[in-house]
Amino acid sequence: MQTAVRQTIQKIDLQSPEFKESPQITWKTLADQGPIVTTQQPLLGRIALTTRYEESQQLLRRPDVFTLDARRCGHKGAAGMRWWVPKLFRPLANNLLTLDGDEHRALRKRVDYAFRKTELDHLQEHISNFAQQALENLHSTLKKEASADFVKHVARPMPQWVISHLLGLDPSFAQAGNPLNRALANLGAVNSAFDLFKVLPAIRVISKTLSDEICGRRKEPRDDLLSRLISEHGDGRPLNNDELLAMAFLLYVAGHETTTHLLSTSLWSIINKPEIAEQIDSPLDDRAIHEFIRHNSPVQMSKPRFVVHDMEFGGACLRRGDTIAVLIGAANHDERAFSNPHQFNLSQASPKHLGFGAGAHACFGMHLALRETATALNQILQEMPLEPGKNTCNHAWNRRLGLRSLKYLAVSHAT
Repeated sequence: MQTAVRQTIQKIDLQSPEFKESPQITWKTLADQGPIVTTQQPLLGRIALTTRYEESQQLLRRPDVFTLDARRCGHKGAAGMRWWVPKLFRPLANNLLTLDGDEHRALRKRVDYAFRKTELDHLQEHISNFAQQALENLHSTLKKEASADFVKHVARPMPQWVISHLLGLDPSFAQAGNPLNRALANLGAVNSAFDLFKVLPAIRVISKTLSDEICGRRKEPRDDLLSRLISEHGDGRPLNNDELLAMAFLLYVAGHETTTHLLSTSLWSIINKPEIAEQIDSPLDDRAIHEFIRHNSPVQMSKPRFVVHDMEFGGACLRRGDTIAVLIGAANHDERAFSNPHQFNLSQASPKHLGFGAGAHACFGMHLALRETATALNQILQEMPLEPGKNTCNHAWNRRLGLRSLKYLAVSHAT
């Protein structure tokens, strides 16, 4: 039996436009090298990555050995932030994504109900209206210009309007010129440790805006999710101001960002890949959206876990306190788990992929993201018929680590 050894660090560029455009070769190469590779990445430092489906499932479903709570490995805070991270980030980072066990379950219970099917059924009319409003804005721009940015006009504002409606925030926050919206856009430019300091003004704007909303709900509660978070005591105690701010920040940012990238990468695939476009001959349903998620994997990397104790895993020697994450795109294209994984195939679509995570921390907004994406794409396909093989579009990829996302996606009448 071969003894596990400490892996050497591999140089892997997961931020280049070339990788974002065509990541399949990199995913396959890494998966063929082994279930675990170790690399050095901006902001994260040395980190092990699982590249195959089975090991990735274990990582996501074993909080007893792979924890999100850094306190279990000797850190003072649950998020395990490094000493140089600005203090302004710390209250926002201590949220349900950095907790395990009872603490995580208690916080999640406070918001889970808002994303159940019955609640989302009541929300569907708003989702449809917001999608239509976004498309009207897109068409309005196309009347004046040769092309329009789908990310700016549809993929980003539409899910922002939806989560704003849920939280009870003013819809104007999602408008292009609004200070909160500009601040959120600036967060997307964090690609290195230095960038954290550049976005401090944006964090101040977001924190103040959400804090003011929380203060307003304490004085005058409304029929919205933010008011319920303030008034309901899921584990027998009220949330303090820092906890409320962290929860509101998480819901607002995570509540629209994944859908934004899923929408834009899905449309990019339909426009640029005739083998995908020609498979779409009826309204897209949840199964189809699941295949877009698996194939494109807009969320490229899971939140890093901390190794609880020295161990051997996937042939690699891991030590207590090491960080390890799932390279989701590679796991979603693992030939051991999926048939012809690099091909988009609606007939084999299933929710088996890891695009929404797995285990206790599986994305609680999954069903909302599926609805928003299906609703918007179906309206687009109905109003802007596509001709497979004849559509091209200018686009640019974001360099953000852990995401496969578009900075812009230009569409035209010819699309």
